[in-house]
Amino acid sequence: GRGSPLDSRWLSLGTGAVLMSVAGTQYVFSVYAPTLKKLLSLSQGRLNLVSTFGNWGLYVLGIGSGHVFDRFGGRPTASIGAVAGAAGFGSLVLLTAHPEWAYLPLLLLAMLTQGFASSACYVAALNTNLPKFSRQHTGKVVGVLVSMFGLSAALLTQVWELFFEGDV
Repeated sequence: GRGSPLDSRWLSLGTGAVLMSVAGTQYVFSVYAPTLKKLLSLSQGRLNLVSTFGNWGLYVLGIGSGHVFDRFGGRPTASIGAVAGAAGFGSLVLLTAHPEWAYLPLLLLAMLTQGFASSACYVAALNTNLPKFSRQHTGKVVGVLVSMFGLSAALLTQVWELFFEGDV
C-alpha cells in the first residue's frame, strides 16, 4: 500500500539514490588522476584539460540530458547514461591498458562522454522521482538524491580502495 517500503515511489527513490551515488564520478577524478597521469605520461596541464572535459560533459552537455529526459523520459535517459558511462570509462580502461593508443583527443572524448553519462543519470534520477511525491516532500526528495550525488566521491573512493588499491 501507499507508504509501505514496497510502494513503487520508495523503490524509485532507492533506485534514484543508487543512480546518484554513481553519477558523481567527476568528483572522484582526483583519486585516479595521479595514476592516469603516470600511466599515460601526462603533463599537469594536460591532466587538467582531461578533467575539464569531464566537467564540460557533466555541465555543458547536461542541457542535452534535460532534452533527452523531456522527450523520452527517465528510463531511456538513464539507459543512455549507462551506455555513455560504459563507453567513457571503458575507453579510459582501454587507453590506460594501451598507452600507445592514448592520443589526447581520444582521452578528452572519453572524459566528455563520461561527464555526459553523469549528467544523464543525475537528470533521470531527479526528474523521475520528483513527480512521485507530494509537493510537501519535494525538498526531502531532492535532498536525499543530491546528497547521494555529493557523497558519490566518498563511496566510489571506498570502492576504489577495496578493489583497485591504487591500480587503474
